[in-house]
Amino acid sequence: MEALMKDILEEYGQTAAIVIIGLSMVKILWAVMGALSY
Repeated sequence: MEALMKDILEEYGQTAAIVIIGLSMVKILWAVMGALSY
């Protein structure tokens, strides 16, 4: 049971990291697009 929990946590951690990185990239892209449109 403990090993299963660890696997879930590791997978969730990877997914969370990908989501956070993706959101950061979208934010940066949005800022760049906003700057270019002026």
